[in-house]
Amino acid sequence: MTLKNLLLIYLLFLKNVRYYRDTHYEVVIMLLWMKLKNLALVDEAEIDFSPGYNVISGETGAGKSVIMGGLAMLLGARADKSAIRVGTDKCEITASFQLPSYAFERVVAVLTNAGIEMEGDTLLIRRVISSSSTKNYIKG
Repeated sequence: MTLKNLLLIYLLFLKNVRYYRDTHYEVVIMLLWMKLKNLALVDEAEIDFSPGYNVISGETGAGKSVIMGGLAMLLGARADKSAIRVGTDKCEITASFQLPSYAFERVVAVLTNAGIEMEGDTLLIRRVISSSSTKNYIKG
């Protein structure tokens, strides 16, 4: 899967945000699970998200920005090599997303064109960042 196709899927996700009356919004795509390994100061962390309202809170320096930065890198943001944890040679960011029914066919078409079969309505994306390269993996 090329970064271009990964970004296309990311753009499809962005179109799944609906705005109502300029003040309220509904996000229909669901981040189900996320794992960070060797990212910044994080050795390894797994986060499970549930349907509804999820809050990431904590004291200054607890790692909230690391989680959000990891999600941004997973979805195509520029990978800074300095984000790799000191003493390790690579970092990995993995997340699972549940696709909404109205975007499912478009995402399946992109993945099928890249030779990836979808199994259900869950999409698993993984990005491995090393000092010499960045690799992106998608499993439907």
